[in-house]
Amino acid sequence: MTEALVENHFANTHERKCNERYTVRLPFNELRSQLGNSYAMASRRLDKLLISLATNAVKRECYFAFMAEYLSLDHMEESDQDNREGYFIPHHAVFKETSSTTKMRVVFDASAKTTSGLSLNDIVRVGPTVQNDLQTVILRFCSHPVVLTADIRKMYRQVWINKDDRKFQKVIWMDNKGVRKIFELKTVTHGVASSPYHATKALIQLTIDEGKDFSLAEQVIRYDSYIDDFLTGGGSSEEVIRIYNALSSLLKRGGFEVHKFCSNDPKVLNEIPEDLQEKCISFKETGIENTVCALGLIWNSIDDFFTFDVESSSREITSSTKRMVLSDIGRLFDPLCFSGPIITRTKLIMQQIWRLGLKWDDELRGDLLQEWIRFKSQLPVVNQIKKATLYYSKQHDTN
Repeated sequence: MTEALVENHFANTHERKCNERYTVRLPFNELRSQLGNSYAMASRRLDKLLISLATNAVKRECYFAFMAEYLSLDHMEESDQDNREGYFIPHHAVFKETSSTTKMRVVFDASAKTTSGLSLNDIVRVGPTVQNDLQTVILRFCSHPVVLTADIRKMYRQVWINKDDRKFQKVIWMDNKGVRKIFELKTVTHGVASSPYHATKALIQLTIDEGKDFSLAEQVIRYDSYIDDFLTGGGSSEEVIRIYNALSSLLKRGGFEVHKFCSNDPKVLNEIPEDLQEKCISFKETGIENTVCALGLIWNSIDDFFTFDVESSSREITSSTKRMVLSDIGRLFDPLCFSGPIITRTKLIMQQIWRLGLKWDDELRGDLLQEWIRFKSQLPVVNQIKKATLYYSKQHDTN
């Protein structure tokens, strides 16, 4: 019922002029009128952020540059109403060293509570999933002899939020003189509960509005996309080159720019400008080179296989807590269960921890601790797994 309401709301309120970006409205629920005040909360969070950034000059420079870019790209603007109506979103930084491009991103916390105990995310509806699930996208990817990966640059920020709803996406930041000002985020924003739906629904709507001219790209967007990533392919270099051209052209009509292209076929890469290609990374721990991140999986595009990068501990492990164990297990991302027996063992260890009723920061003891220490020391063995990308195609079907 709720999902149908969000779908109808989008259908009735989204806007787009010819060859321009989509504009959407926030899908509020019945709790909207109960939203409290949030300015003081957001101001306190900014104080803490600035204190933290003051201890690291590099991170401070990155953060200020990020916000300056946000302004320069016209993705936020100073509010023309100096009042505290609406909702103020606190923000902080997350640093990701494994990214080939953006090492830092700003997280907007729309779940932060107002004085009424409600947040922005409490008063908007989430919306349905309109793309295939992760496993389906990866399995389809593995069925193509020639493959292509890519993603949309700043995807969420290519969809506008209606001007009347931007007061619910206010942030406190400084102008170029260091004076605190109130700004409004003008686009769909990471951290807002409805944003994944809005961004992906805009893509699907683009296939409805313009897909008739780009049938290959329409199929890719509908079946081979997951959030802002594309994992697709075809039976030949020529077909994949056509997919590349069609996908770029269709997305451009909706204001989306696609980049970070990668392929297992040099002929395909030769048709793609170098500045639009993904930068390969290498892992010192495993010695594996020429890899890119494809939906969280480590993919060697030259030799065409999936693998893992689990770091071995540089120091002896003598203690661990429930929280630390779960964190270590979470680093082993394996949606297709290439390391199935290993994952099963991690679940069994975690099951024992739960049965003992340990709290998050309680330390493991006795035999359980020794079992975890042995297991963690052996975990880097998964780095030896090299799973060929192509596991099935009609060309290889002998039946």
